[in-house]
Amino acid sequence: MEASATQGRVARANRVHRWNAAGNLALSVSKLVVGFFAGSGALVADGIHSATDLVSNALAYIGHRIAQIPPDEDHHHGHGNAEALAACAVGLVIIGGGVGVLWRALVMGDAAVSGGRGALALGTAATSIAVCGLLATWTMRVGAELNSPGLLALGRDKRGDSLTSTLVFVAIGCSLLGAPWLEAWLAGGIGVYVIVLGGRSFREGLDVLMDRVHEPGIQEELRSIAAGVPGVVKACCVRVHPLGATWSVELEITVDGEATVAEGHKLAHEVEERLTQARDQIVRVQVHVNPA
Repeated sequence: MEASATQGRVARANRVHRWNAAGNLALSVSKLVVGFFAGSGALVADGIHSATDLVSNALAYIGHRIAQIPPDEDHHHGHGNAEALAACAVGLVIIGGGVGVLWRALVMGDAAVSGGRGALALGTAATSIAVCGLLATWTMRVGAELNSPGLLALGRDKRGDSLTSTLVFVAIGCSLLGAPWLEAWLAGGIGVYVIVLGGRSFREGLDVLMDRVHEPGIQEELRSIAAGVPGVVKACCVRVHPLGATWSVELEITVDGEATVAEGHKLAHEVEERLTQARDQIVRVQVHVNPA
């Protein structure tokens, strides 16, 4: 992949990270302030959730930046797994925030919101639904275009935030209609939901660190591409090694036993080009050539 194309991908990813962080900062402040002012426990709980998302954005961005550092004497495969470590850290932060939300739901009273304060809380929740929905759509789209698991996970998280804010909107509406006890129950449900999201983020980061590849058919797909190169008799032993948002691939090819070393090297180079063109996340291919 050309350096300019890589720089363009990094710049787009950085832009998405920054806008998500700015959105979370604005939402967390507004929801916490309005929530305490209006006496809405559900809105305060959602504000805490947005605050943990802000910490998550910072950790994800740091991991993304470290992952761009090229290989050195101590990290022969580069620093790609920094994104996976960041995902694990983000998962723990989210779980902690969910526990805090659940705790507040258990200890807070059943004070109802009403009048102008209730309307303000309702409007804040509606704004959060819209902002999180827009950020989720944009982040998921860019993540799909860049084949970035990190951005896709961030987009799914923002989609969950939009759904959470929808629950808050319903909870505040119930409080305005005279059922404040339901708001506390829904706030508790938000806490449980946040804990589940955190567990998923931690598991996804751990999967990368454990070299788990979530595409069962990827080995056959890459083997077929390699075997389709004219001159390659057979391709086998395909191994995919995740490096954060990128992959390193190893495989063996069998060529005519009468082929020269130069011919075998040329075929290996052609296999490498075919594989890197097939998947943008493949940044390194190691080909072992065997004689037929």
